[in-house]
Amino acid sequence: MGLSSLQLEAFKAVAEELNFSRAAETLGLTQSALSQRIQKLENELETTLFSRGTGGVRLTEEGWRLLHFALNREKLEQELLDDLKGQKELTGTISLVGPDTLIRSVIQPAFKSFLQERSKVEVHLQSLPRQELQNLIYGGNIDFIVLGEVISKEDLETYVLGHETYVRIEPKESTHRRSVYLEPINEQIHSQAFLQTQGQMLANITQSFLDNIDAVIEGVRQGLGSAIVPKHLLSNLDGIKIDESWSEQRIPVVLHFKKRSHYPRLFRAVLEELTKEAPRFLQKK
Repeated sequence: MGLSSLQLEAFKAVAEELNFSRAAETLGLTQSALSQRIQKLENELETTLFSRGTGGVRLTEEGWRLLHFALNREKLEQELLDDLKGQKELTGTISLVGPDTLIRSVIQPAFKSFLQERSKVEVHLQSLPRQELQNLIYGGNIDFIVLGEVISKEDLETYVLGHETYVRIEPKESTHRRSVYLEPINEQIHSQAFLQTQGQMLANITQSFLDNIDAVIEGVRQGLGSAIVPKHLLSNLDGIKIDESWSEQRIPVVLHFKKRSHYPRLFRAVLEELTKEAPRFLQKK
């Protein structure tokens, strides 16, 4: 049984909008006609692609798998058309998500030369809290996900790009709140795990939350407290120092992506670039 292009188009529109009314408008269909296409597709596949409840429309696990297939098919189709037309220049879109500490300081600079030489390639880089990233592993239309751990799953490929080295920093001036630890408000870095490895009593510390990792480092510089931060972010040590009496902690930086029977040219090129360039920005200073 082949998949109907009309049904797949209807499914993709709903999956992207997560709203039947907006999806119908995008396709120029009535909502009834769109619902019928989705219902027929679900009947033919003998599965449920969307869950509908008070929280709105959501993709089921089977729905995520079909969306991944649909998006991958589009990329393969575009690659075939480019090859048939003799188009050798890489084109298309690649998406990658990861924690803020890695997207801006490692992934983005690793892509710099690649993008400068390829005007027709579009890259979507998004930073998300680490606790949200793991959920994306199990579904979604993201090409690459960077995590601080290896997720073992049959349909996933993983590649260790290097390691983040976490250190304790404090102001160079001795007068500061030593028991206060600064954290990014939307992300637990690895402070508690780091402190436990040092034999510190978590009950004896106070956490203060700032906007992002840059604000945390600046907060330490201003004497607001100490912090646990990745060493590769410390390009400017003015006003702060690394506490050498504390052991460093290394956390793997792991690239995850879905296994495929065929990887498009753009995907392969991006993977090669990341595995070659990203480790340079993780090197210990």
